[in-house]
Amino acid sequence: MRIAASHSSVDTWNETSAFAFRRIFVHSETVRYHCQLEQRMFDLYLSRKLIEINSQQQAPDEAIVVLCATRRRLTQIGFSDEARIAFQQDSDEVMRLFGVMQNTVQYRSFGSAEEKPWRIYVPHEVFKGFAPPEHLGVRIVRRESLFVDG
Repeated sequence: MRIAASHSSVDTWNETSAFAFRRIFVHSETVRYHCQLEQRMFDLYLSRKLIEINSQQQAPDEAIVVLCATRRRLTQIGFSDEARIAFQQDSDEVMRLFGVMQNTVQYRSFGSAEEKPWRIYVPHEVFKGFAPPEHLGVRIVRRESLFVDG
């Protein structure tokens, strides 16, 4: 179920959208969540590390996931030749476009050489006919933080 969306149209998807997922299964390094879209099921495997940073829980029954197009500059961190995203918050994960499939778009994390990169597969339906962005921001938020007074 889509919770919120804002949009400014260009050829590339440029939204910030929140989705409510329910937990399906807990794996050793990931947690599998489902969100029913209008036409497809959004099947999402979230890194347990990212969930714990954002929710202070190991595997909550529900996860609110915010996806947004991001144009953050790539910067060099350390002495490796690997380009990394400069984060504003540790809780943000920025993924880079890896491949476009028939029904989904694959994004991969900017993991370091020591970290195993994780990936998400975003259904084309999320992008509403627009081209997928090169970089996708992923944030897990608590439900109550979506509804702020004032």
